[in-house]
Amino acid sequence: MSLTTPDRVRRRLGYSDPTLTDVALQEYIDDAQAFIERATQTIYYPSDTTYALARSVCTDLAAVYAVIRPAGGIAEGLDYKVDEFQVKKSTQLESRLRTASQFRISAREGLAALKADDTSIPVSTTQIYG
Repeated sequence: MSLTTPDRVRRRLGYSDPTLTDVALQEYIDDAQAFIERATQTIYYPSDTTYALARSVCTDLAAVYAVIRPAGGIAEGLDYKVDEFQVKKSTQLESRLRTASQFRISAREGLAALKADDTSIPVSTTQIYG
């Protein structure tokens, strides 16, 4: 079960991109979730108290992956002009990188909070065993 959904990632991004299919977003989600589970040594379930935070971190990380994904062209970051039509790809790239940076900061803070909530420490009890 995934921590987040492609729709949540799209809403987090705040814009639509036809290249961000459900399949592509699910790959980013799977990668983000694997990273979170490895970093925290925890698998998160909806009944966990930290599930909502883990879901938010996963959504942020998947959004980072979606923003900085390879564009698949050599024109990324280049400005060009055809007749009267001018495209400023360099400002688009800068904007995407700023957006990714904001998601990365949010994800890093959430991941730190998940790591700080270490529930693997044994609880002492004075009850009689057996």
